[in-house]
Amino acid sequence: MRRLERELQETTRNVSYDIELFQDSLFQWDVAIHGPDDTPYFGGTFLIRLSFPPDYPLTSPSVKFSTKIYHPNVNHDGKVCLDLLGTGWKINTSPLMIIRSIVELLKHPDPSNSLYPEIASMMVNDRDKFTQTATEWTTRYA
Repeated sequence: MRRLERELQETTRNVSYDIELFQDSLFQWDVAIHGPDDTPYFGGTFLIRLSFPPDYPLTSPSVKFSTKIYHPNVNHDGKVCLDLLGTGWKINTSPLMIIRSIVELLKHPDPSNSLYPEIASMMVNDRDKFTQTATEWTTRYA
């Protein structure tokens, strides 16, 4: 628990992200991420929830987008496909590293590791349509 308190302080010092505890629980963070420049997500604010298990840091937190997003690595429930949260989890991975990895995923979606094959296919085969649709979703939901 002390580690999580320390990591919350470290992460909140980063001015790029707004963080609030969900229902005052140290184990659930709501993080507002601003869509990166030069992406279809620019101009949007995306809310994600990090839920830390009781055995954290031995087990990775779960991460879900609360804001709808058109992205090949995020499913309809908001679950994120990111190696860092699965087989790539290491005990020294911090919440700030997770958040930064999600921002990188917004900048560089990975169609080869997709939760939505249709979106990944569109991204690869019709990049303009993918960008247009992702931009429309950003405008509508974020």
